[in-house]
Amino acid sequence: MRLLFILALVHRQQQRGLSGVSAWSWSPSNNNDIASTGPQVSGHTCVASPIKSSGGANENAKIFLFGGQLPLPSSEDSSAERTLDISGGAGAAVTSSSGRFGPPSKFQTPAEARAESERLAAAASAGRRSNDDDPPPAAAAATHDLWVYEKDKEDPSLPDWTLVPRKDQGISRPSARSHAAAAVLGHMMFLFGGYDPAAGKELGDVWTLSMKSHKWSLCQAWMPYEISNHVACAISKTKVGIFTRRGDVLVYDDDLPTPSVLERATTGEGPGELRSCACCGIPRTAADDADNAENERDMLIFGGSTGETSGFSSDAFRLDTTSWEWTKLVPKSPNNEFPPALRSASVASIGKNRCVVFGGAASNERVGAIRPSDETWLLTVDGDDANWERIAVDGPVNPEARLAASLIATTPEELVLQGGYDPTNERTFGSTPGTAGGGATWILTKRPIDHSKIAKEKAARQRKMRDAQLTEAEAAASRVSDIIAGAGSGMGFDGASLGVGGLDHVLEEVKRRIWTPLAAPPKLLKELGIQPTRGLLLYGGPGCGKTLLASRLGNMLSPFRPITVVNGPEILDKFVGSSEENLRRIFDDPPDIYDEFKRNETDGGVALGHAAVHVVVMDEFDAVARSRGGGGAGAGGQ
Repeated sequence: MRLLFILALVHRQQQRGLSGVSAWSWSPSNNNDIASTGPQVSGHTCVASPIKSSGGANENAKIFLFGGQLPLPSSEDSSAERTLDISGGAGAAVTSSSGRFGPPSKFQTPAEARAESERLAAAASAGRRSNDDDPPPAAAAATHDLWVYEKDKEDPSLPDWTLVPRKDQGISRPSARSHAAAAVLGHMMFLFGGYDPAAGKELGDVWTLSMKSHKWSLCQAWMPYEISNHVACAISKTKVGIFTRRGDVLVYDDDLPTPSVLERATTGEGPGELRSCACCGIPRTAADDADNAENERDMLIFGGSTGETSGFSSDAFRLDTTSWEWTKLVPKSPNNEFPPALRSASVASIGKNRCVVFGGAASNERVGAIRPSDETWLLTVDGDDANWERIAVDGPVNPEARLAASLIATTPEELVLQGGYDPTNERTFGSTPGTAGGGATWILTKRPIDHSKIAKEKAARQRKMRDAQLTEAEAAASRVSDIIAGAGSGMGFDGASLGVGGLDHVLEEVKRRIWTPLAAPPKLLKELGIQPTRGLLLYGGPGCGKTLLASRLGNMLSPFRPITVVNGPEILDKFVGSSEENLRRIFDDPPDIYDEFKRNETDGGVALGHAAVHVVVMDEFDAVARSRGGGGAGAGGQ
C-alpha cells in the first residue's frame, strides 16, 4: 500500500516535468496602466520595421498596426447587426444575425474593384477633412486607424502605442477593413486586399505605407481577384509571397517595370484551400539567416481551416520560393507534445528557421463551436522536419486565450502580442488598461537560463507537491475516521445487530480498544500521543464464535475495501522462504477500495486508499504462531 502511494507521487512529478522550465516567459507591458494603451481590435494587419544593429546590439523595431475588427456593439443595442471576428490576421467576419460565415464569395473584376477602392478612399479622405478628430462611427465594423508601437528607452513612462493622426497619413489612405495581409520590403509596408464589413465585400487593392513618413500611397499593382483570409510574407528584398484561401500562391514583384501581383504555379503536396492560416518567412539557407527581410526566404504555412468550425488543420508546409515546390513537414517533439489543429493563430519569425506560434482557435465539431487557445509554441524547421516545443509555461501570468491577434518580433528575443478576440466571452482585447492579468499589450521575452535558479524552483515545486499530497492524506485520514465512526455509532456494536449472541462483553472491549481510536480525529490522537491498536487476538474453544465475530467486526472497521480472510495453514509452504513471502503478500497487496469511493476523488482515490484500514482476519492462527522450537502440548508448545 505504501509502495502504491510512492509510485503515484513520482508519476505526478514526471507529468509536471514534461513541459520543463522554459527560457521564454510572458509579462504584461509596463505601460498597461496608461489610458492610451493601444488599439482594441482583432483581425488586423501588423508588421515590424527592419531591425537595426547599432554598436553590435540589436535595436528594437517599430511595429505598425493597421485596421482590424472593432469590438462588438453594445448588447443593449439589440437591433444592431453583430459582427464577430473569429479569424486570423487575414480572416473572415461572422455575421451572427444572418448566420453567414465569412465574406461573400462573389468576386469583382479588377477594374470594378479598383474604382470602388478609389471611391472608398476618396470618401474616407473627405470624411477626414470634414472632421479630422471624430472617431469612427459606432455602426462601423472595421477601422482604418494606423498605430505605431515603439519603446522609449529614455522615458519608459511614455505610452508604447501612438495613434498616427489622419492628416499625417497623406492625401488618400486605405478604406476601413479587416482580414487583410501585409508584408515589409525595405522600409515600405505593403497592404493587400481585405474585407470591408460595412460594404459587405472583399477588396483587391494594394497600398504602400512609408515607415519613415507614415504616408500611404495607392499602388499601381492590383490583386488578380478580391480576397481576404489570405496571408503574406516577404520572400526577397523585392518580392512578397501571398497564400490565398483558394490554395493559390500569388507573388508581388516590386522589381518589374510595372509592379504586379501574379499567380505562381506550384508543385508538391501543398496546404490546399485553407483560410486563416499562420504564415511567416524562414531563411532558405544559413547564409540567408539574418534579422531583416532582404534575404531570400521560403514561405511557412501552418494551420488554417476549410470552414468556420470544421476542417481544421495542424499541418505545417514549406514552400521553396526557388523551385516553387511544397513540402509537408513531419511533426516531431522531444516530449511528444504537439499543438492542436488551429486556425487564426498568431505567428512571428525569430530567425534561424524558428518561429513562435500563439493562440488561435481549435474546433469542437461535436457542438459546432470553436475554443480559443492560450498556448505558446516554438517551431523549428530542420529540413523536412517541424520540431515543436511548448514554451512559456512556467510564468506567473500568461495572456488570455484568444485568436486573430498579432504577434510581432521587435528583436529575436522579444515579441509583442496585441489585440485579438475571445469568442467564448465575446471580448476584444486591446485598450482596457489595468485589467487583471495584463491589460492591452503582452511581451514575450527569452531570458538566459539560470541553472541554479531552476534547481531552486524545482525543489520548491517538489516541496509544494509534497505539502499538497500531505494535505490530501490528512483529509483522507479524517474522512476515513468519520465513516468508521458512523459505522460503529448507535447500535453498531450491539450483538443483535451484528448477529453475534452472548459476546457483549467482548464487543464492549473491542469498541473501547479498537473502534474508538480509529473513529477519533487523527489530529486529536496525534496531539495526545496515542497510537491506535494495530491488532487483536481472539481465543477460545471451537465453535465459540471467533471467526464469525472477526468477520463482522472486519466489515464494520473496513467499509472502504473488502477484508482479507486467510486460514493459517494456507500460509505454510514446503519451500524455504515461501511461507514468509506468502505472509508479506497479504500485507503488501491489499484489496483495492470500492469504486464508489473513487468516483469523486481528484486523485482517483489514491490518498483515500492509503488511509483506509486494511483488516486481515487470520483463522486458525495457532497453526503458524507456535513458539520457536515448541513441539509439545500445553503452554510450552502453543
